[in-house]
Amino acid sequence: MQSEGSLDRRFLPKSNPMDAAFPPAVADGGSMARVLIVENDPALARLLGLQVAHLGHEPVLRPPTAELPNEFVDAAVIDPADAASLAFAWRIRKERPRVRLVLASVLPRSEATAQLRPDAYLVKPFGLAELDRALSAD
Repeated sequence: MQSEGSLDRRFLPKSNPMDAAFPPAVADGGSMARVLIVENDPALARLLGLQVAHLGHEPVLRPPTAELPNEFVDAAVIDPADAASLAFAWRIRKERPRVRLVLASVLPRSEATAQLRPDAYLVKPFGLAELDRALSAD
Protein backbone atom coordinates (compact mmCIF):
# COMPACT_ATOMS: atom_id res chain seq x y z
CA MET A 1 0.00 0.00 0.00
CA GLN A 2 1.26 3.46 -0.91
CA SER A 3 1.62 6.00 1.85
CA GLU A 4 0.23 9.46 1.22
CA GLY A 5 2.64 11.54 -0.82
CA SER A 6 4.73 8.58 -1.96
CA LEU A 7 5.39 7.84 -5.60
CA ASP A 8 3.78 4.81 -7.21
CA ARG A 9 6.79 3.39 -9.07
CA ARG A 10 4.70 0.90 -11.07
CA PHE A 11 4.15 3.58 -13.70
CA LEU A 12 7.75 4.79 -13.99
CA PRO A 13 10.27 3.36 -16.43
CA LYS A 14 12.37 0.57 -14.96
CA SER A 15 15.58 1.79 -16.58
CA ASN A 16 17.61 4.80 -15.59
CA PRO A 17 16.42 7.65 -17.84
CA MET A 18 19.94 9.02 -18.11
CA ASP A 19 20.95 5.75 -19.79
CA ALA A 20 17.81 5.43 -21.89
CA ALA A 21 18.25 4.81 -25.58
CA PHE A 22 15.59 6.37 -27.75
CA PRO A 23 15.12 4.99 -31.24
CA PRO A 24 15.53 7.71 -33.85
CA ALA A 25 12.18 8.82 -35.17
CA VAL A 26 11.51 9.95 -38.70
CA ALA A 27 10.87 13.67 -38.90
CA ASP A 28 7.90 14.92 -40.91
CA GLY A 29 9.38 17.02 -43.66
CA GLY A 30 12.29 18.29 -41.55
CA SER A 31 15.67 16.92 -40.77
CA MET A 32 16.32 14.95 -37.62
CA ALA A 33 18.49 16.70 -35.05
CA ARG A 34 20.43 15.31 -32.11
CA VAL A 35 19.17 17.15 -29.02
CA LEU A 36 21.13 17.16 -25.78
CA ILE A 37 18.82 17.24 -22.75
CA VAL A 38 20.16 18.38 -19.38
CA GLU A 39 17.54 18.14 -16.64
CA ASN A 40 18.05 17.39 -12.93
CA ASP A 41 14.79 15.47 -12.51
CA PRO A 42 15.17 12.05 -14.20
CA ALA A 43 11.41 11.70 -14.80
CA LEU A 44 11.27 15.12 -16.49
CA ALA A 45 14.40 14.30 -18.49
CA ARG A 46 12.76 11.13 -19.79
CA LEU A 47 9.51 12.96 -20.59
CA LEU A 48 11.39 15.66 -22.46
CA GLY A 49 13.31 12.93 -24.30
CA LEU A 50 10.03 11.35 -25.39
CA GLN A 51 8.74 14.74 -26.58
CA VAL A 52 11.93 15.38 -28.56
CA ALA A 53 11.68 11.89 -30.12
CA HIS A 54 8.00 12.49 -30.93
CA LEU A 55 9.05 15.63 -32.83
CA GLY A 56 11.37 13.46 -34.95
CA HIS A 57 14.68 14.17 -33.25
CA GLU A 58 17.15 12.00 -31.36
CA PRO A 59 17.41 12.88 -27.65
CA VAL A 60 20.74 12.55 -25.83
CA LEU A 61 20.22 12.67 -22.05
CA ARG A 62 22.95 13.83 -19.67
CA PRO A 63 22.97 14.99 -16.04
CA PRO A 64 24.30 18.53 -15.46
CA THR A 65 27.39 17.11 -13.76
CA ALA A 66 28.47 15.22 -16.89
CA GLU A 67 31.11 16.29 -19.36
CA LEU A 68 30.01 17.62 -22.71
CA PRO A 69 29.22 14.70 -24.99
CA ASN A 70 31.88 13.75 -27.51
CA GLU A 71 29.29 13.10 -30.16
CA PHE A 72 27.85 15.88 -32.27
CA VAL A 73 24.62 17.53 -31.12
CA ASP A 74 22.57 20.13 -32.98
CA ALA A 75 20.74 21.60 -29.99
CA ALA A 76 20.71 21.53 -26.21
CA VAL A 77 17.69 21.90 -23.93
CA ILE A 78 18.88 22.79 -20.44
CA ASP A 79 17.00 23.60 -17.24
CA PRO A 80 19.22 26.25 -15.60
CA ALA A 81 17.74 25.59 -12.16
CA ASP A 82 21.01 25.28 -10.26
CA ALA A 83 24.67 26.22 -10.47
CA ALA A 84 25.71 22.92 -12.12
CA SER A 85 23.09 23.27 -14.87
CA LEU A 86 23.94 26.91 -15.47
CA ALA A 87 27.65 26.00 -15.67
CA PHE A 88 26.82 23.24 -18.17
CA ALA A 89 24.93 25.78 -20.31
CA TRP A 90 27.95 28.09 -20.22
CA ARG A 91 30.23 25.23 -21.32
CA ILE A 92 27.91 24.55 -24.27
CA ARG A 93 27.83 28.24 -25.17
CA LYS A 94 31.63 28.65 -24.99
CA GLU A 95 32.86 25.32 -26.36
CA ARG A 96 30.10 24.64 -28.90
CA PRO A 97 28.83 28.07 -30.00
CA ARG A 98 26.96 26.64 -33.02
CA VAL A 99 24.76 24.40 -30.86
CA ARG A 100 21.26 25.85 -30.58
CA LEU A 101 20.79 26.62 -26.86
CA VAL A 102 17.28 26.31 -25.45
CA LEU A 103 16.73 27.04 -21.77
CA ALA A 104 13.62 25.56 -20.13
CA SER A 105 12.62 26.53 -16.61
CA VAL A 106 9.67 27.10 -14.30
CA LEU A 107 11.28 30.46 -13.53
CA PRO A 108 11.18 33.51 -15.80
CA ARG A 109 14.36 34.78 -17.46
CA SER A 110 16.95 36.13 -15.07
CA GLU A 111 20.05 38.23 -15.55
CA ALA A 112 22.15 35.04 -15.38
CA THR A 113 20.12 33.29 -18.09
CA ALA A 114 19.95 36.41 -20.27
CA GLN A 115 23.77 36.62 -20.28
CA LEU A 116 23.84 33.19 -21.95
CA ARG A 117 21.96 34.62 -24.95
CA PRO A 118 19.85 31.47 -25.44
CA ASP A 119 18.32 30.88 -28.85
CA ALA A 120 15.02 30.22 -27.07
CA TYR A 121 13.68 30.37 -23.52
CA LEU A 122 10.75 28.15 -22.58
CA VAL A 123 8.76 28.57 -19.37
CA LYS A 124 7.52 25.23 -18.02
CA PRO A 125 5.04 23.81 -18.62
CA PHE A 126 5.25 24.24 -22.39
CA GLY A 127 3.62 22.41 -25.27
CA LEU A 128 5.04 20.39 -28.14
CA ALA A 129 4.50 23.24 -30.59
CA GLU A 130 6.56 25.59 -28.41
CA LEU A 131 9.33 23.00 -28.10
CA ASP A 132 9.27 22.40 -31.85
CA ARG A 133 9.61 26.14 -32.57
CA ALA A 134 12.44 26.43 -30.02
CA LEU A 135 14.37 23.60 -31.66
CA SER A 136 13.86 24.94 -35.17
CA ALA A 137 16.43 27.22 -36.71
CA ASP A 138 15.36 30.84 -37.07
